[in-house]
Amino acid sequence: MRKKLLTGLCAGIMLVGLVGCGPKESKQENEQPATEQTTEAPKKEEKDTSKFDILSQKKLEEFKIRASGAEYDGRMVDENGNRIMGDDGEPVGPNVQNFAYDVSIKLPTNYTVNAQTIDKNGHLLDRYRLNKEVEERDHYWDEEYKKSTDELNNDYTAKVIATGFEKDTDTYSYDKLIFVATFLPKHFKNTEHGTTLEEVDSYYQEFDKKENLVKSDYKGYTLYTNKVDTTDGGYVEGYLYLDNVNKVYLTYFNKYQNTKDMSKEDAYERVVELLDELVTVKKK
Repeated sequence: MRKKLLTGLCAGIMLVGLVGCGPKESKQENEQPATEQTTEAPKKEEKDTSKFDILSQKKLEEFKIRASGAEYDGRMVDENGNRIMGDDGEPVGPNVQNFAYDVSIKLPTNYTVNAQTIDKNGHLLDRYRLNKEVEERDHYWDEEYKKSTDELNNDYTAKVIATGFEKDTDTYSYDKLIFVATFLPKHFKNTEHGTTLEEVDSYYQEFDKKENLVKSDYKGYTLYTNKVDTTDGGYVEGYLYLDNVNKVYLTYFNKYQNTKDMSKEDAYERVVELLDELVTVKKK
């Protein structure tokens, strides 16, 4: 009996196997293969950011950087150790002496320019050449702070901060350039960290720790360039040493140009481009 059951079970298994291996029915000729329907996402219109670059601006005005007056040759005290008083009755500031170079920088008319001027007594004053295309910004400053480019060029300007704004917007900055002329006072005696401005900067600015620093010769002057990565896009900077005591310094920020995407060589080329296109330096 057991042999008969096993024989029947094996026959059943063989039959199932034969049925599974049988020929499959052919598909209907008019049956269409299924097609996947894909919906393309609408292309996002890219903003033309090239127009926000300072070098893309067409209308420029020249600003003279004279650093300060020459009334007190950098001294704040007299031979007896008493503070030297200015014409306004206040002690003179530390930067009152001639900058030894004629330096100028061209800046766009559609940028707001904050110029820090130094009067003959060494006192800093903030003045503004307003953006000529965004006149609604006028209410930000009193009349005494507003100056034309010609008026600023008759002052002793040591620093300018040029900021670009999109048209019809008075709060959104897309582009900023800071340009400074500086020097060691004639009576500078700090020999502990260097006797030249380059040596002093190298110590206090920690040049040896700047991984993206590039040193080069620029038209006979010593140039250091660097890039600084930040959460808001970063900036490039340049230190141009004109001699042992005089230098110009610039930083440039453009929110559409992230320095994390730049090499230190890119930063160097960017600074050189800014110097070539915007800055003029002449020995007096």
